[in-house]
This record gives sequence, structure tokens and C-alpha cells, in this order.
Amino acid sequence: MSKHHAAEQPETKQFLGLWEIIAFALGFCAVIALFFPEREIVRTVLNNPGEASPVYIKALIRADPASDGLKIALSENYLKSGKYVKAESVLKDMRVTVESQYFPKYAVLKFEILKAEFYYSGTGASEKEKTKKEIGALLHSLLPIEAAKFKRPVPGNAPMPPSWLLEGYRFEYSMKNYELALSLLNKYLVTYPRERGKYSEDLIGLYADTGRYRKAYEMLQAYIKSRGGAGSEAVFESAAAKAVLSKNTAFTKMLIGIYKKEFPKNIDIEKYILTLALQTGDPVFARSVALELSGENG
Repeated sequence: MSKHHAAEQPETKQFLGLWEIIAFALGFCAVIALFFPEREIVRTVLNNPGEASPVYIKALIRADPASDGLKIALSENYLKSGKYVKAESVLKDMRVTVESQYFPKYAVLKFEILKAEFYYSGTGASEKEKTKKEIGALLHSLLPIEAAKFKRPVPGNAPMPPSWLLEGYRFEYSMKNYELALSLLNKYLVTYPRERGKYSEDLIGLYADTGRYRKAYEMLQAYIKSRGGAGSEAVFESAAAKAVLSKNTAFTKMLIGIYKKEFPKNIDIEKYILTLALQTGDPVFARSVALELSGENG
């Protein structure tokens, strides 16, 4: 009977009480603090904000409420979790000046938040325009900062990813804000000079878009020369389109000069230039382009 009675006894599940959980957490924190000094803990959080719990970062902020680094780490943690509203609320309470070593990282997070707001918030045209201007002002404020601070703004902390400067450039280019786009791309290339070769085509186009035709012409010449003319037709045609469609006679003549020197037997390019000239709807300009190509002008 005792066996039968024992079999009928319900199984008792053991759960830790609230105070036992708190005691365990405090004990764990004490062990961490014992083996890892506070400075090392903070450095670990700053270098890997996505791996720390927001609750834990908040606890560190309560211990050091003046730490911009920890607040930025908390915002980045929220951003990596897709919690844009919370990430923005942390940054709103901060007063980070351009001179601060934390400003580049602050600007990265702010840019990501504003960009998401611009593309996905579903706000009206006036609000989007306001956000676009805010992004432009933020990106423009980065230009005077020395290149080294973009790589590693805070000594001892993790380096910044290079891609965000390019994202700023691409955003402004998509908004047709070519002056700022050019400045941001040049800032990126000063910071990462080994990347310059990859963006020659972008620079040629931007110099043309911003009216720096002589610079675009010189870069295009150097680009074609470096490649021996091979595979550079598309870049040439892109520059030609900017010159001809803007009806810039001087730039068009410069590019026709390159055409005659580098692609003298390429009938397709000649037809392309003539087609562009006709597309302007200006018969006088189109005729001057045709005469320039034939060598009969002047």
C-alpha cells in the first residue's frame, strides 16, 4: 500500500524564488566584477554593444550617467535589435558636439535612424523633406573632422565600419545633392586612400555633375590611359551624356577630343554622341557637335 500511495504522489517541481534569483544575479555580478575590473567591463561593452544586455548597459549608465560612450552603446544595441524608437530616444537626451570624440559614432547612429525614418516612416512630403535636410546637415557636419577619427574615434575602442561614409554619399547622390555627395566621397577616399581606384568612375561623374568639367576631363583622360582604352567606353559615354545633354560646348569639345584620340574607329560611340546632341532639341548645338566630330568645325 505504501508503494501504491507513493506512486500516487504528484511530482514536485522545484523553482527558484524571487529572492534566490536576485541573490544569484548579484553573486554573478560580484564574480564578474572580481575577475573583470569596471574599466575592462565598460571597454568590453563599448567594443561589443550588441552582445551586452540593454539592462546591463543601463546599470552601467546609472553608475556613470555622464558617459556618452555608454549611451551610444545602448543606442547601438537597440538599433541592432531593430528598436529604432528606443535608439532615437537615447540619442535625443544627449548633447554631443562636433568636437567630441564620440560625435562620429553618434552621427552614424543618427544617420541610420533618420534614413529609416525617411524611407519607411510613411510620413508626408513635407516631413520627408525635413528629414532629408536634417540628414544633409548631419552629414555636412562631418566634413571638417580629421580622417583618423572616422577610423577609430575613441582610442582603445573598436574601429568604425567604413561603409557608412559610402552610405551617406549614396544617399545624397540619390537625392541629387551632388556637392555634398562629392565631398562625402572625397572624405571616404582620404580616410581610405587604397579605395581610390574603385571610385574613379564615380568621381568623374560627380565632377561633371557639379560643373567641374576640367577636373572631370583630366580624370577621364587618366582613367582611359591607365586602362589602355580597354573597357573604358562606358565611362566615356557616361561623361559624354553629361556634357552633351547639358549643352556644355566647352566640355563637349574636350570629350570629342578624347574620342578622336582614343576611339577614332568606334562608329558606335560617334553615333551615340550625335544621338545625344539631337536629344537636346537644339539644332544649332547638334550641328556644331556634328561638325566637331567630322573635323569641319573652326
